[in-house]
Amino acid sequence: MEFSAMSQLFGSRVFERGESYWRDGRVEGVTQIAPGVFHGEVRGGSLYDVTIRVHGRGDGWSDATAVDSALLSPSVGLSTADWTIQSCSCTCPSAVSGHYCKHCAAVLLAIVHGASDEQAHHPDGAIPSGREMGVGGTVSDSSPVLSASPARMPTTTPTTMSTDDPGPIPHDTYQAVRSYCSSWYGDHGPLLVWDPRVIDECEAMRRMSFPCLSLQQAGRMTESAVQSYLDFRDDDDEWDDDRWDNDEFDESDWSDGDGVTAAFTGANDVLDNALATDDYEAAMRNAVAVMNIADKSLEYLDSSGDADECIGRLVWKIRLLMEKATRDADINAAVLKAMVDMLVDAVHDRSQVSWSVSRDGMAAALLSLSSNPRVRHIADQALSDLEHDAGLPIISPFASTSADSTVTDSTAVGSVAELEEDSQQCRSTLCALRHDDLVLAGEFDRAERYELEHIEDVAMATFAVSRAALADDFGRVRELALRHMRAVPETSVWRASETLPETTFPYGWITVLIASAQRLGDRAELEHLYRRIIAHGGKTMPWYDDATLEDGKACADELRTLVGGRQWRERTLPAIIEECETRDGENRICENRIYEYLLQSEHLDEQTLEYCSRVPGAIDRLYDSVAASQPVRATALLLESYGGDRAFVGTVSRAEYRKVADRLRRAIPFMGAAWVAAYARSLSAKYPRRVNLKAALKGLM
Repeated sequence: MEFSAMSQLFGSRVFERGESYWRDGRVEGVTQIAPGVFHGEVRGGSLYDVTIRVHGRGDGWSDATAVDSALLSPSVGLSTADWTIQSCSCTCPSAVSGHYCKHCAAVLLAIVHGASDEQAHHPDGAIPSGREMGVGGTVSDSSPVLSASPARMPTTTPTTMSTDDPGPIPHDTYQAVRSYCSSWYGDHGPLLVWDPRVIDECEAMRRMSFPCLSLQQAGRMTESAVQSYLDFRDDDDEWDDDRWDNDEFDESDWSDGDGVTAAFTGANDVLDNALATDDYEAAMRNAVAVMNIADKSLEYLDSSGDADECIGRLVWKIRLLMEKATRDADINAAVLKAMVDMLVDAVHDRSQVSWSVSRDGMAAALLSLSSNPRVRHIADQALSDLEHDAGLPIISPFASTSADSTVTDSTAVGSVAELEEDSQQCRSTLCALRHDDLVLAGEFDRAERYELEHIEDVAMATFAVSRAALADDFGRVRELALRHMRAVPETSVWRASETLPETTFPYGWITVLIASAQRLGDRAELEHLYRRIIAHGGKTMPWYDDATLEDGKACADELRTLVGGRQWRERTLPAIIEECETRDGENRICENRIYEYLLQSEHLDEQTLEYCSRVPGAIDRLYDSVAASQPVRATALLLESYGGDRAFVGTVSRAEYRKVADRLRRAIPFMGAAWVAAYARSLSAKYPRRVNLKAALKGLM
């Protein structure tokens, strides 16, 4: 880039003022803090932090975020013909609004004219290349953290047998569960938290000795970027993102055009510097400090999804830093211990007060030490400390200072409940971390004991059950599943999870019990479980979708086949009806789509009408099946809401009028066109001023 071309990036007045700042000595320091990343401080109305990222050109244009190593000379400075600006950022109001400011121009001139402090650290003029840092995602802002999805097994649809004799015990669920355990578990169970890409990226990095930013600089850069973004956002001006190169940020970072990524540019620059220095302890100190600021800033940022993604990218760099330090053979164990202590303190603080986006990722960084025998004990002790802390009472900001006072504010109660739920999630994460730690360390016997000691955790219970299933010991599978189910709330018993995918485990842990009963040939237990699914479907599975309903239908069909036609009619079906129509000693009915399927398939018209009279909306689903034999009563239920004189009072949408017409059309095959026409005329006459109602019913009258 020629000097004239560089000046054209700025307005003529802005560049002149920047040049004046540079000549007046207002640029207090320019340092290369990472490959291709320069940081400078400029004294203006206050002290502003400027970060400039450049591309270098050697044999050809580099796609890395770095300056070519031959381009910097202590005597002549940086050749402006061989590089181009990737981005400039400053914490002043002008720059955050999308413009190149005079402070950026001043720092740029300092770099060009060889005023960078970097030369004192690299007297031979060599700057590490971006390729040596692992170009293509190593420390780039735009490298996403991929997440692996658990394997999901298809369900087997049972067939229905129409015979009075009991049918054979099926093995479809047993086979599906065992097949899933085999593919999911592997040799010692999958790693739940550890990401091997950390190793891959660190292998592409080499040791560098860029100067580490001071804690004061790191904090100021992070806070200034957040504050500048908030100040600009609150001005309600248009966000101009033209200054950002497409290679620097993903399009997803600019969701709804809010550019929330700009709030984290300071933290990102600090973490790039942390990865480029060999002062690991200072680097981790800065990393933890900026993550504290970044976490707290989320309270003030509107775009939580984009902001959370930014936090995730920052945390990934902390994991890279820990891995890089662990792999350095020259590092002192005391330094690693100090870094780990900082992480433990940070995770502990986040676990005790509120949910934190960065907490789990920072804790995962500890796993870098697990497979290294030299420092294995450090990770072991750190995780033990976190496990101990997780058992402490949660520190709620809503808790009263009085020992005998009670919380009465509903908002406070809800917030405390959320904190308690997050505390449980924190403990689950720690279980996954510890299990990964033991597997990475090769302590497999200890991992098995840990699973049994923490059987209340869904992942640990899945490990233990999978191991028993692979040994084909389904008596043990049943015992372990029941131990877990007794330790968790009822809703968790039925809930699918990452380790129990819904495609294979549509009823959560009940599916595991079904597999055990099938393998053990326990007909009575199997019947009990099927009945439990049918009778409690409405209570425990309110999220019905097509797949869930098909699972429920298959369950009912399997039960019918299992017990045989005679027992089904005489004992099983009456018992199911009683269970579905009576809850907790009260004669009330909840919506239950599996029960609805039974009512239809068994042609239980009386029970169907009773059910529809108590469950809102049920008649819309069941009308056609019951109206064939009970047209008058079924139609009365279908049109019940229009029987009074208050059906269309107030604001009524056109969709509601169309709904009336659709219901009347459904009644024609059962009540006749003449009856429907008479009803439509009477309804229209009852509400003569409802023009839209008359229009909707016109074709029926």
